[in-house]
Amino acid sequence: VLVDNIIGAPHPAFILRKRTELPRLQRVLRRIMGKEDPTSLDVLLRNEPEVTVIETIIQLWMVLDCIGNEDWVAFDIETNNLNWYDKPYLTPKGGTAEDGGTVADSILCLAFTTGVGYGWIVPDHMIYDTPGVKEVLSGFLMRVQTVAHNGKFDTIFLRANGIDSHVDIDTLALHYALDENPGTHGLKDLAQAFYGLPDY
Repeated sequence: VLVDNIIGAPHPAFILRKRTELPRLQRVLRRIMGKEDPTSLDVLLRNEPEVTVIETIIQLWMVLDCIGNEDWVAFDIETNNLNWYDKPYLTPKGGTAEDGGTVADSILCLAFTTGVGYGWIVPDHMIYDTPGVKEVLSGFLMRVQTVAHNGKFDTIFLRANGIDSHVDIDTLALHYALDENPGTHGLKDLAQAFYGLPDY
């Protein structure tokens, strides 16, 4: 980050201990030397993306119709917890509900994009309350090529909620193939290391 002509950068010796920081150092050096390409992914990622929240099934159809069969689509889901299966319902104080009901965690939203700088969000009320949305999303996710980070989790969670999907490329698995050290595969860590994105 450039503040009053000061650019923060990792110390070169730190790179010897944490290889994932090398791309960040390279980006900083290119920026200092004025060799940064204004059309590079690094520069594009510094801008806020244009995000559209889909509120109707007609809007969803219109967006998905513009995306061709076998186009590449990156997707991610946000959930309120990690359990896609039914589990004993617990009250806020930790006690079991008297009715003995069960509840699975839910999807808060599904986000997807076909490029850099824009994307779409399908919120939970569309997924759970709008008839036909799960079928439309299933058809879409099965006809395109998909990219996800830890896609196994997303796929299992989506299927448990009635949405078929698959993952062609999982960036977590790809990073593990490059660096098997534990604790280095998180999406936030990789976004910061490879693209210089701020903590979110």
